Amino acid sequence: MGDRCRGVDRRAVTRRPARFCPDCGAATGTRQYDGSTRRYCPACKTFIWQNPVPTVRMVVLDGDAVLLVRTRNGRWGLPGGYLKVDEHPRDGAVRELAEETGLVVHASELVLVCTDHHVAHPAEGGLISISFAVDRRRASGRPTPGAEILALEFVPMRDMDAYDVPAVVHRRLGAALSALWMPG
Repeated sequence: MGDRCRGVDRRAVTRRPARFCPDCGAATGTRQYDGSTRRYCPACKTFIWQNPVPTVRMVVLDGDAVLLVRTRNGRWGLPGGYLKVDEHPRDGAVRELAEETGLVVHASELVLVCTDHHVAHPAEGGLISISFAVDRRRASGRPTPGAEILALEFVPMRDMDAYDVPAVVHRRLGAALSALWMPG
């Protein structure tokens, strides 16, 4: 392995801390790189980066209500999910919205509202969430829970506290309101 890598600054990427090299399977150790301790494979001289995974979220507003979905873990939140490796974030948001809610919207209708970095448990990796917003009038279709969704509702903003949504949902909603209804 080392010969094919000689003179090349190689790096592997994982979501979780790698105890074994994803390229050669050797046990990893740690090594300093640019002031930080990183996982390192001494066999093939590869740094293994633990990087966040990209996700998308959709804020769908209908007057004074926002679309919330209840996922398999029983929590209420915004529709969204993981991006595919070859997928633009806008296209991923459109796909996730259709899969989870049955609503169809064109990517050009989406407004970028914010990005978030979230690490709940470092051993599980982090997420980068790219959030978009759209007015319900721009979407077609009848809201219907997809296979991964237990329920969905357009919830009046004044009633959001009863749904025990995470603080990040409130931040994304605030950003969406600013972007859609108070541009500039």
